[in-house]
Amino acid sequence: MRSQPPVITAANASRLRRVRELRPGEPTSAHDHRLAFDPRGDRVVAMEAAGTWARWWSLEEGAASVSPREPLAQGGPRCLLPDADHVLGVGRAGPASGGSLLPDGLWRPRLVLLSARDGTLVRQEPLPHAVTALACSRDGQFVAVVMDEGAVLLWDVRAWRLVRALEGMPGVPGSPSEVVVSRCAFSPDGRYLAAVSTRWSEPRTQGLVWLWDLVTGEGPWCLSLDTPVSHGLAFHPTKPWLAVSGGERFVAVIDVEARRPLRQSPGFFGYGCHLDFGATGDVLLASADGFGFTVRDFETGEARFEVHQEGNVSDACFSPDGRFIAHGEWGGVVSLWAVED
Repeated sequence: MRSQPPVITAANASRLRRVRELRPGEPTSAHDHRLAFDPRGDRVVAMEAAGTWARWWSLEEGAASVSPREPLAQGGPRCLLPDADHVLGVGRAGPASGGSLLPDGLWRPRLVLLSARDGTLVRQEPLPHAVTALACSRDGQFVAVVMDEGAVLLWDVRAWRLVRALEGMPGVPGSPSEVVVSRCAFSPDGRYLAAVSTRWSEPRTQGLVWLWDLVTGEGPWCLSLDTPVSHGLAFHPTKPWLAVSGGERFVAVIDVEARRPLRQSPGFFGYGCHLDFGATGDVLLASADGFGFTVRDFETGEARFEVHQEGNVSDACFSPDGRFIAHGEWGGVVSLWAVED
């Protein structure tokens, strides 16, 4: 049995090395992949941002990539892995595989659950609007579905049913182009849901954070950021804090319980399109627009490890146990990084 690498921390991140490459069956020119692990870290999924390409891999040695048998929504959110056996995504409006139509009609997007083994359709549900962001709870049971018109659904993946519709984002209905939600995330304990968006209006744009308390049902609360755009977000693993990325050199820390900004993190360069905390909370991973990824000390902002790939706008993310980093690269490749002694 192979020994596991250590958990990545600020003290050892400088010793990160590429330890493996996951390759698709057929190469692609895409270089803007959205990535996710399943809750146990057994599989990783990559989806090209435009929605035209998706693959996932079991991390067992020698496992081949699997692709969806269902057409996914173009320009839709990333695919997710609620468990090691299923892939969750947004199916393109139209008939399901085999030509069958949903009773609600042809031209509605679908929440689809696919088999991780062969990519075939397992379950589906029509949705009222186009989907802009998806997020899974840490245990994979619940998914948040953020849609146009400011609508937000909380969905139980295991029971395959709607839990409830959350209070939508004020001011969005009737003006779907005014506020664009880029990403959303659950807090580690599942209590809070957060989303980041950009309000496109004159005379200037505005980065925003939205927060819901899923226990009390309160929210959303909206916080304005000191940045014209808002790209990525990540909850701290042990503290009620949310890191949010925005314009160039901007990463802010939000106290979720108090619903107020705490501080702006120093040292960040470029546009942090995607953020992720390590398992111990002392390192923050940022995949920057066109610059690869950087692992930074969360307190000081000091770069502990950097990978430069000019023009690559793909995500990087930690495995659930914090021992690996997955990074999307050119040609549909996903590289795995770990600390080597």
